Amino acid sequence: VVAADGIHSSSRNLAGITFKEHDYQQQAVACIVRTALPHGEIARQRFLTHGPLAFLPMNSAHQCGVVWSTLPEHAAVLLNMDAEEFNQTLQTAFDNTPGEVLESERRGCFPLRRAQAERYCKERFVLVGDAAHSVHPLAGQGANLGFLDVASLAQLVLSARDKNKDYASQRVLRAYERWRKLENHMMMMALEGFKYTFENQSPPVQILRNKALDFANSIVPLKHTIMRHAMGLSGDLPALVKQNIA
Repeated sequence: VVAADGIHSSSRNLAGITFKEHDYQQQAVACIVRTALPHGEIARQRFLTHGPLAFLPMNSAHQCGVVWSTLPEHAAVLLNMDAEEFNQTLQTAFDNTPGEVLESERRGCFPLRRAQAERYCKERFVLVGDAAHSVHPLAGQGANLGFLDVASLAQLVLSARDKNKDYASQRVLRAYERWRKLENHMMMMALEGFKYTFENQSPPVQILRNKALDFANSIVPLKHTIMRHAMGLSGDLPALVKQNIA
């Protein structure tokens, strides 16, 4: 059984696997908006005092998905605003970069947590995606990590099957767990570092952070390395992903 039923996985709970969570004491307000200026297929993000605000491009040139991570009390205020006030608040918070926010669809809200299952597998049972782990959405890595879980599991299962071995054995599933749990944990910690660094209002921390970003941006090979890792194009990748990159 492959459990891919999300962060509130009933399958994981029925299997008795502990899911260790760290509550960030933040909530994300999400909706779809239409803007006056085209997004140009570029994802944009501003790091505000209480969390990042992201405009994520969608198929329509003037349509973006918005995710605003903030304190619970501020999230409640945003949810209770009428459409006109919310659109203006959103536009101002993003420094008018997308132009006027013309329309916004129904807003939703969800709590932000870092979480990791104590185990990714049991006897003939395995977790993938949000059922196994959850990360802060500031870099949009949740889906990427889930896809890499699936590709890694598929590689190990198919390899065992081709060798006429039991592809659901603990040996195979534990190999998947060791592979992906470490990779996912590293990404979790990296995102947590970004989160707390950008939220820190100490002037020395802000100066060091900005200088580090300027340095990374000025060294093109370093910048490309970071970008490739964020896009899931480098690291300990499964063969299926490497084939698609090639």
